[in-house]
Amino acid sequence: MARSKIITRVDSQRPAQPGVNEDLFGFVPMVPVMVSCVSAEGRPNIIPLISWSFANRWPPKITIGICEGEYTPSYFVRASYRMILATGEFVVNFPDAALWEQMIQTGDLSANDPSVDKFEAAGLTPGRSLVVQAPTIEECPINIECVVREHLSLGSHHLFAGEIVAYHQYGEVVRQEASADVTVIEYAPVEGQSGKRLVWHSLPRMEDIG
Repeated sequence: MARSKIITRVDSQRPAQPGVNEDLFGFVPMVPVMVSCVSAEGRPNIIPLISWSFANRWPPKITIGICEGEYTPSYFVRASYRMILATGEFVVNFPDAALWEQMIQTGDLSANDPSVDKFEAAGLTPGRSLVVQAPTIEECPINIECVVREHLSLGSHHLFAGEIVAYHQYGEVVRQEASADVTVIEYAPVEGQSGKRLVWHSLPRMEDIG
């Protein structure tokens, strides 16, 4: 039996003044990532994003979208946008659930304030990348180094397409199992540490309530 839906036309125009129409529509839930970058002067930064996607297979590319204009209290020119535009590189870091509060904290702070160090404030460790100058986030189980190959102004956001140039993970994958809604990836121990298991929930379940 088909479910009834409410259909609403979306107003795509920018707000008439700051703070108006902040909630234009509901976003489809996405897997959040933390993108790390560095300024031309060497200052590291982190921005949490849901506007990302694997976009190409050969060469492998990831796209990220970052606000580039002044619109509302939540949508303003991000320091990360300026850094990535200047350096042409970034790292996509995949946090696990244990890093939720630290990820939120990196979003609550703004690197537009020159005194803010998001790594220090959130208790995160900058790691050494293999190719790019931007640091990894060592607490994240997966880090993907990217070099910007294309970029495009879309309106409120700027789209960066980064070619994947290096990939970091806990260890060698020893088992991978996928079902309709869960993917489990097991990694071999690294340097005497315990093995790791990542569990990804890939499909939502629709349930009736009431």
